[in-house]
Amino acid sequence: MQGSLFFTMSLTRGVIGVLENPYRGIKTKSPTKVVSGLAYGVAGLAAGPVVGALGFVAKLSDGVGATTRILEIKVVEARCRPPR
Repeated sequence: MQGSLFFTMSLTRGVIGVLENPYRGIKTKSPTKVVSGLAYGVAGLAAGPVVGALGFVAKLSDGVGATTRILEIKVVEARCRPPR
């Protein structure tokens, strides 16, 4: 679940960056900042799926590791009842 959420958020940030970064340049009325904002936005859009996929795999492996630790059989080292 967390891996899917991470992947979705990464893609969303990439799409928002394409729109938001040039808008910041438009607000300052600077053509160079508009172009650099567009370049950063496109780079973020291209990197978003890669980062999302790597994050998905990392979260997935964390979940699998935690699940295997839960299923381990543990040895009880204490007595169940006090001695007589």
